[in-house]
Amino acid sequence: MGKTRLSTGAKTAGAPILLVLKTPPPVGGGELRCAALRDYVRGDPRFAVMEINSAGKRKGTQVVFRFSKVFQWFRDWVRFVRLLQSRRPCLVFYPLSKFFSAFVRDSLFLWTAKGLGISFAGELAGAGFYFWGRDPATDWYGRTVLRNMSCIRVLGRSAAEGLEQHGIRNTIVSDNGVPCDCALASRPFPEDGIVRFLFVGTHSPQKGFAHLVEACVQLSRKGLDFRVCTIGEWISDAFREEMTSRLRENNLDRIFSIHGVVLGKSKSDIFAKCQTLVLPSLIEGQPLSILEAFAMGLPVIATKVGAIPQTMGDENGILITPGDVHALAGAMEQMLRDSRLRERMSRNNKELYAARYTQDRYLNMQTGWLMECARGTLNPHGQYYTAGSSER
Repeated sequence: MGKTRLSTGAKTAGAPILLVLKTPPPVGGGELRCAALRDYVRGDPRFAVMEINSAGKRKGTQVVFRFSKVFQWFRDWVRFVRLLQSRRPCLVFYPLSKFFSAFVRDSLFLWTAKGLGISFAGELAGAGFYFWGRDPATDWYGRTVLRNMSCIRVLGRSAAEGLEQHGIRNTIVSDNGVPCDCALASRPFPEDGIVRFLFVGTHSPQKGFAHLVEACVQLSRKGLDFRVCTIGEWISDAFREEMTSRLRENNLDRIFSIHGVVLGKSKSDIFAKCQTLVLPSLIEGQPLSILEAFAMGLPVIATKVGAIPQTMGDENGILITPGDVHALAGAMEQMLRDSRLRERMSRNNKELYAARYTQDRYLNMQTGWLMECARGTLNPHGQYYTAGSSER
């Protein structure tokens, strides 16, 4: 059963900005960022927060139709309407879904706010909407919804340019950010001499998990000694069985340590034991796992998708073509053999994190553009947002 909670902190003076935030569960990058934003504005009279989450929700069931979801959505919408009527916010912020059915659901929040004369701003957490090009009707509805928004935050210029191809120009671009456990850091030279790779994210075809397994098969056949740690939930029981069977067939189950969903210090401890993050995704925005790797000093092997090429360069890791298992295995072998390369990239990544991807910097920018949007002083047209006008 879903839960919706209003938390405004101190009594607001005037019209607040209403943040409608999808918080864990399930646990994903978007949900974790929403939780951080919720905590950041707690007690700030300029913001009110409405949380939407579901105790029984999993990543693998987010796009599966269930009548319980309809009931949950209707209950959330009713509470949303009551908040609009009682608080009369000057602006509503709402993270947008990439899937069309969920996007239509989300859009009803927009039309409700617009009907009451309240501006609406959104955020696209991925590389793009999955429904573009499906048919003229869905394209038309997508354009209509997005053009009626005051502003849309996207991750990377490539996402802004993708929307511009559909006539959507009311975008800003800004980076994500993550917290850092400064007491921990990755060790480029493992104490036992065994290099450990780390995968963080939903264990799914879209995240390239099957490609990671096949790359490890290639490395194992060369007689290389290494380990792989994974953090995240399986997209489905069927995919889990397929991958675990593949690991057993190739005697890789002794190499893989699959931890499931891990948060907090336990997650940082796993990062600290590993030497390289591997994220061979087919579709991405700006993954928090890469920023977490930067914070902990891990080199990164990732694919040239979404905002990843704008997030990291050759001095931070190795970028490969999505779906190229041979290139993935080659990049992993290079990291395995070259400890000096890992050491140099580790230093670079910790410096990059401090300069660009701290959580405070992200939250300052996030609240800053929303406040400018509420005041009517923001002129979105696909540029990077760096004003940070909400210094706290």
